[in-house]
Amino acid sequence: MTRGGAAIVVTNGGALEDSQTQTYLDPDADQIVAKLREISRRVALEYTLNVGRVVIHQIYGGDLNEWRSRGPKSASFRRLAAHPDLPMSPSALYRCVAIFAMCHQLGGLERWPRLGVGHLRCALVLPDAKRADLLQQANAKRWSVRQFESACRAWRQQADPGRSRQSQQKHCVSRLKALARSMPHVEAMLLEGATESFPSEELTRALDQLTATREWVARLRAILSRAEKRKGASESTEASECSSDSAPILGAGCD
Repeated sequence: MTRGGAAIVVTNGGALEDSQTQTYLDPDADQIVAKLREISRRVALEYTLNVGRVVIHQIYGGDLNEWRSRGPKSASFRRLAAHPDLPMSPSALYRCVAIFAMCHQLGGLERWPRLGVGHLRCALVLPDAKRADLLQQANAKRWSVRQFESACRAWRQQADPGRSRQSQQKHCVSRLKALARSMPHVEAMLLEGATESFPSEELTRALDQLTATREWVARLRAILSRAEKRKGASESTEASECSSDSAPILGAGCD
């Protein structure tokens, strides 16, 4: 077998060998994935910090205190965020600057060589006094972004239970709205003939997914229905108690 004029030889061990370079072409896939993940982590970090650095120096004169006092309310920052050719969303721009400022404040990325942009983005919701501690734990324990996000959420719930419940409520409603909005679009694509190009195994997989989704919807409906009944019963009890408290006492004031 040849490739570009060079012979490819299959060795007894099953490896592919290029006769010109004498290099084997079956390296361990896990090692390659690990290297690619590290490249991706470094590139994302470098991009994020470079964006933040440019904005801090160009708009805030390199003064991080100016960023902390004015933040994205600066007129120059707002004009930049609204620029039609900005190669990112305004929220992504803000996160880049905030992550750059946070890293500079806490002593630089060298403290967390195992963490990526996802970890740093999660840390933005924490108060300054807690960021360094949780980031250090995440680095030492090799937490994934999901694990670190859970740790941040647990800390916030403990620090402010009321606010955490409100955040969860908004998140649930937002997800349900997104699910409801997606259904008409999926239906339209299917009616327009998207199924014609589906292989049979994809159709089977889609039906299985739809069945699983329907089961999830039924469970969610049951949970919300029980909550609605409990809420209604609670409000009915409260109303009854209020009515009883405010009702005149028969016979009061009679001799």
